[in-house]
Amino acid sequence: MDDRSTSARVLRVRAMLAALPRQMADRERIDEITALQTLIAVASARLARISVDFDGSQRADQRRCGVTAKLVGKGIADQLALARGISPHSASNHLALAKALAEDLPCTFQLWSRGQIDERTAIGVAKQVFCLERADRQVIDRELVSELRGMSAQRAERVAKGAAAHRCPEAIAARARKAPNERRVSIRPTEDMMVYLTALLPVREGVATYAALDRIARELGPTEVRSRGQIMADALLERVSGYPDIDQIPIHISLVMSAASLVGTDSTPGHIAGSVVPAEIARELALRGTAQQTVVVRRLFTDRWTGTVQSIDSRSRTFDGALREFILTRDQVCRTPYCEAPIRHIDHVQSHAKGGPTTALNGQGLCERCNYAKEAPGWKHVITAPEGGMTHTVIITTPTGHTYRSQAPPILDRPSLARSRPQPSRIEHAVEELLGSTLPSTARSPNEVDRVFQ
Repeated sequence: MDDRSTSARVLRVRAMLAALPRQMADRERIDEITALQTLIAVASARLARISVDFDGSQRADQRRCGVTAKLVGKGIADQLALARGISPHSASNHLALAKALAEDLPCTFQLWSRGQIDERTAIGVAKQVFCLERADRQVIDRELVSELRGMSAQRAERVAKGAAAHRCPEAIAARARKAPNERRVSIRPTEDMMVYLTALLPVREGVATYAALDRIARELGPTEVRSRGQIMADALLERVSGYPDIDQIPIHISLVMSAASLVGTDSTPGHIAGSVVPAEIARELALRGTAQQTVVVRRLFTDRWTGTVQSIDSRSRTFDGALREFILTRDQVCRTPYCEAPIRHIDHVQSHAKGGPTTALNGQGLCERCNYAKEAPGWKHVITAPEGGMTHTVIITTPTGHTYRSQAPPILDRPSLARSRPQPSRIEHAVEELLGSTLPSTARSPNEVDRVFQ
């Protein structure tokens, strides 16, 4: 189906829904809500079915093209991710569970396709039996089909997990023994210059860690003014960093801000590690510190109109040093649309083997998965050279011929397009020239870029 027929179908559905009577009794409203919820379930099951069929067709095409067995399947979920506007990781998980449902849990999949259970219930069942052999999955599927209707997603997961443990306890035990290998620590920004620092741990170690922090909070005297949660957070920071005083912890940050914000003539926020920083606090970080604290700030200044960081160049074979840090700051997360995963690889858009230079223009930050997916047959990444104030752009073409635009996100707020470009004041211009001279280039070492404020 081409884009025009798809758009026409979407418009017909929207027109049909818009034509529904707006004046109705509450009983009719509840009936319509139920009908729409069923429609959502049927549509999501159809989406899963088409995804499974697409996977089979693409694998067959890859085999016909001579792709080795080890590489067959690469890039398929990534195409689905772009089409659906979700991350490749989510698309990959959804595809694996959809295949398990369509191929090994036909009874559950049929309930889903009829709208008798929702997507969360179907996926929850598939997750719990995913580690079993195919024959065991099918037995559980037949056993549960009469129970799932009217059951909540959480309840369905518990029932499926119990059935799997009863049917094949060895597989469940093996999954539990393997799970500690997935332990990790992750970080993601949230509001007001805060972050979530999350640890996935085996239950014994996780409970022991939490109990130790809780014990510290309970042992402090009644004069303590901090809340229990604040005490536990401070104790965690102290134990991990080894510094009893937060102000003594050395900080090495990449601060992105405009020269106007630095001198105080503009209130445009700055940007640090995925978080928006109010201009006043950004100035404090850039210009001050404490007597005990060393703040190492690598400053990257933005174009005052586009909000994107300026370009640099390098003749190195690999993206390292100041060039690597620049691209990490410019791209923030994986450049594949909708991915949002942390950057793991700084990749040549045009490969180095084909003459692609190691420059900021020819570099892009990708997660490990997306970097490998772009090497699959039929994928193509091409740079659209920026002109004037245009942001760094890469055009991605998938094996089906669909194209997607990847643009470096603006880090700082851009002025309204309705306003004319403001002319910088003399002091702003002077500061831009002075501090812009510290930006990394091929002739400067990273040490010359860093500035230490004490």
